Amino acid sequence: MVKDRVERLPLLLGWTPRSIELRNGRVYLRVAAGDGEDRELATDHIIAATGYKVDLAKLAFLNEGVRAQLQSFEGFPVLSGDFQSSVAGLYFVGHASNLQFGPAMRHVLGTRYTARHLAGHLAKSIPKR
Repeated sequence: MVKDRVERLPLLLGWTPRSIELRNGRVYLRVAAGDGEDRELATDHIIAATGYKVDLAKLAFLNEGVRAQLQSFEGFPVLSGDFQSSVAGLYFVGHASNLQFGPAMRHVLGTRYTARHLAGHLAKSIPKR
């Protein structure tokens, strides 16, 4: 399983690469750490999963009125425990739900939880005939 292979490695979330250098067969990476301090890391391998930054204000497919109603924190939507935003019926999953549900939501391994949880929530909200 992917999770088992990844979780044993250090994840340096929010760090910004500054420079990289190869010395004596090792990779030296200078980064700005999450606390803003510059650090140098020496390693054999680097996996840089830079992804993208969530910014609700830039979602042009949502009209301005909807975007104005969305509560956010650092560009991420504020979500309920059921992935629902402050706009009733508008849900965010995947990377956009990362801030409240954790980094697993950015990856395939988070899809099983999300799909089951959201499907169960939506099924409860459908009126019975």
